[in-house]
Parts: sequence; structure tokens; C-alpha cells
Amino acid sequence: MVFVTDFGFKKELGIYIAMEYLDGQPLSKFLKGRRIPPSRAAGIAIQIAEALEAAHQLGIIHRDLKSENIVRVEVPGREDFVKVLDFGIAQLKWEDEQLTQAGTVLGSPHYMSPEQIQGFRDQIGPQTDVYALGVLLYEMLSGALPFRASKPIEICRKHLMEIPPRLDEVVPELAGTPYPDIVAQMLAKDPKDRPSTMRQLVEMLRPSERAETRGPDRDTAAQARVSRLISDSQGPLRELFKSLPEILDLEEALLRDCVWGVVSRDMLDAPLRSERFDIAIANVRLVVSATLEHGALEPSGLFRSLGELLRIAEHARARELVARLAEFKSNPMFPEHILSGWLSDPKASGTWMAVGPRSGEAGEDSLVGILRQPISVKSVKNLLGYDVNPFKKAKDES
Repeated sequence: MVFVTDFGFKKELGIYIAMEYLDGQPLSKFLKGRRIPPSRAAGIAIQIAEALEAAHQLGIIHRDLKSENIVRVEVPGREDFVKVLDFGIAQLKWEDEQLTQAGTVLGSPHYMSPEQIQGFRDQIGPQTDVYALGVLLYEMLSGALPFRASKPIEICRKHLMEIPPRLDEVVPELAGTPYPDIVAQMLAKDPKDRPSTMRQLVEMLRPSERAETRGPDRDTAAQARVSRLISDSQGPLRELFKSLPEILDLEEALLRDCVWGVVSRDMLDAPLRSERFDIAIANVRLVVSATLEHGALEPSGLFRSLGELLRIAEHARARELVARLAEFKSNPMFPEHILSGWLSDPKASGTWMAVGPRSGEAGEDSLVGILRQPISVKSVKNLLGYDVNPFKKAKDES
């Protein structure tokens, strides 16, 4: 998903949100009515499903998923890297009924589920987004939408009453592949007949993607993404990989937190202008570079943590790190806002604030205190359980 690097209020602007810049184009323009190879379509669908699964875990249903809201970003070395945008009509599953009235129709007709069209609020859930993703996958695999008509009301009627042509009928080359059955299940009229979660959908699509000879095995690709972290790491990070090789089998977010915990702790502890400090900065640059180039670690969480590190580090230490990271500003995935304040204002401080004591008050339970604990099972658990809240402002900054 697109990530937000800052928000606030300015008299000349009003309420503002600073988001990452995306160098790419909407998926609708990329497709232009043509179909793409099944492996590419499945790869894009898996990325979208994983992003929506994260939203669903927070109780957020997108409700307006469509090709115009997916941006294919140009990232060197990564084909078909996409971002999910525009949660403008997203609904919290526990939302007040007065805010989303039963009978209200919200969404885009070509991608709307039957329960959305009928305004059945109590049926809106993860399966609603599954249906919309099913329409999008149908569009990528066939080059056309499942239902077409001259009027929106007619499209809605078809979503309610008609079964779309099977993919293997529209595209004979797909006969014998799992895609027609998967998409048919995603487009079931009854939400209960669709995959219940995006995670379940990913598990259905992933074997199909692997079976395509056009694309590399995802397990091999995953190993390649972290290989640079292993080969180029120095100091404590290299020791972590040597002593705990099983850490590489962790889920991406946990791997990110463990790696970043070691790297940021060393960054805070190393004496300035020492060899250890140079190694600490080299490891930070390695983690950022590997994430930008190969997707080794989940980007938005990593950059949130980077902003927090700049926030709690002493001024000279943070300034040196910012100077060494400035070259990444040209990468469209890098949130330039994290560094821009430092580069333009010598007295600037970071954007994010940790819940807990600020620097100078580094108690044992603060982020600084946790990062400075010796590496152990307890310290890693403390780090993974630490609450970094990007929406909480310091009193003197509000």
C-alpha cells in the first residue's frame, strides 16, 4: 500500500497528508484492454491481496478496488511492483451504522459485489474485496471485464443476476489451469461461497503462479532478496545471521523488526567517528538499499522505523546518518520527507515519536533502552512488542 510519511495542519494549507511519490501509472492504463501472462496477473493479484489482508487485519474494508486504484510503480529490478491506493470509501467493520447506512450504495459498478449493489451493510466484509479482486483478475487474464453494458444500472443488474463467461471459454489457453476455477469462486454471488480471507486467496494463487514457466519460483526469489543482506552485512548484523540462521525463515515483518533492531541498536551505541560507527552506518545503508532494490524487507514499516531512529538519536549521530542516506532520495520508493527536514534545517529533528520516554530519558522499557539490551530471546520479544505510534505527537510539537 502507499504509505504516509507525515500529516498535520498548516494555516496556509489546512489539514495535509504527506505521502510517498509514486513513479508509475494506473493498472488501467497499463492494461489498455489487453491481457497479460497468467504468471504476471497472479503476481499482481498476490501483491494486492497481501496489501488488503493487512487492511482487513485492522478491520478496514476497501470497497472501491479497481484497476484505476492500483498503480504499477517503476522499481529497478522488480517487474510489476504495484501499490494499492484510494481507501476513500473504506469502511471499518465496527463502523457506526449512522455513518454507513444500510441501503447505501458505494463503489464502482464494474467491480461492485452483489451485496454492495443491494446495500446489505451486514454482508460487507473481506469477501467484498475478494469479489472486486476477482473482477480485476478476470480483467488481467482476459483483457475484458466480466460484465459490460452501456448503462451503470445494467452492469449492476448483471452482477446480481448473471454468471460471467468462464475464463477458459473466453481464453481457451487457460483451459486446464487453475485460474478459471479460482476466479469463478471469487465471483460467487454469495459472499460465503468466496475465499473467506485474502490469505486463503494468496495460498490458492501462489501454486498457480509457481506452475507458470515464465516466472521464477517464489521461494528462490525470496532467498535471492535476502542473500545480499547475508553476504554484505558486517559486525553485529553478520553475527546475527551466523548465530541464528533460522531467522531468515521468519515472516517478512518479523525479519524486518529483528534485523532493524540489531542495526539501529548498534547505530545508537557506536562511538562517533569510529570504525564501529562506520560499520553501523554501512549496515543501515545495506538494509535500506536491499529493501529498495530487492524488496528484502517490507518498506513502509522499515521507513517508519528509520524515522524513529532519527527521532531518538543524538543530533550529530542523526545528521551523519542522514548525509549518508541522501543518495537514496532519487529512488521513488524512498520517502524523501524523512530526510528533507534534516537536509534543509540544521536544527531539524525527525518526524516520528515513540510511545515512551524520549531520548535523554532512556529507561529500560523505552525504545532506546530496549535497543541497548544485549541480544537475547527476551530483548527480541521486547523489540517486537514495542509500540511505535506514528500518530502520537510530542506535547512540545503539538
